[in-house]
Amino acid sequence: MNKHFDNSSFKFGYGFFETFRSENYQLIFFEEHMNRLNLSLRIFNFSPLTIENIQKEILKKLKNQKLKSARIRITAYLNDLNKTEIHYEITPFKRTFPEKTKIKLAKAILPHGFHLRKHKTTSYFLNYHEFRLAKDLGYDEAIFIDDKNHLLEGTRTNIFFIIYKNKNEKFKVITSPISCGILPGIGRKKVIKLLKDQGHDVEEKPFHIKNLVDVKEIFIVNSLNGVIPIYSFENLKFNPYHSLQIRRDFENNFYKVY
Repeated sequence: MNKHFDNSSFKFGYGFFETFRSENYQLIFFEEHMNRLNLSLRIFNFSPLTIENIQKEILKKLKNQKLKSARIRITAYLNDLNKTEIHYEITPFKRTFPEKTKIKLAKAILPHGFHLRKHKTTSYFLNYHEFRLAKDLGYDEAIFIDDKNHLLEGTRTNIFFIIYKNKNEKFKVITSPISCGILPGIGRKKVIKLLKDQGHDVEEKPFHIKNLVDVKEIFIVNSLNGVIPIYSFENLKFNPYHSLQIRRDFENNFYKVY
């Protein structure tokens, strides 16, 4: 049997993974992703990984495949000796969201503050299932809600809400805190810092679904695609005026520098 199928990660979802991209052989947010991965490995008693060795291996694979723009996934799992091994998946990068992204509410209701969701485990059944359900209905992402009616995050993204009276006024951005039981996304962290550096008010606090009536714009974010402006949330329509600028700023700061 292939060793990647005959292990606890495949059989029981007992492992962790990170997904990021590279541009011109530069690994974007690599250190942040590896630090998050190693933190999870230590918490769950996996042996930590040597970041330098993984970086060298990825760069070697990129150059062998002559991929200047790539999607990279590394999966950490336990081998027969209870040591952490890495499986590499490197493919050409392509955006996984359309220009006019539509989102919907996920069917599953999650427990508030569930600690395991703070780690990117290979137990991704619920996320992938909800994503497939959304795609089957013509949507591009599903947003989880918890048992306190807080909007949490997407199946592959973190979510941000923009509030203002008119688009020419200063706006406020709200996103769920990690304590609600969401993944501490790398793209999330980067966009929060970017907005704060620009002088915008960013609040990390629980966001009740009833407050959607006050929202003027929504965007979602992950490391692969950056900032993704939202054009509709089920029957709610949005004009992503500020979100499009935030996307441009994000790409200019973190992707085009390479």
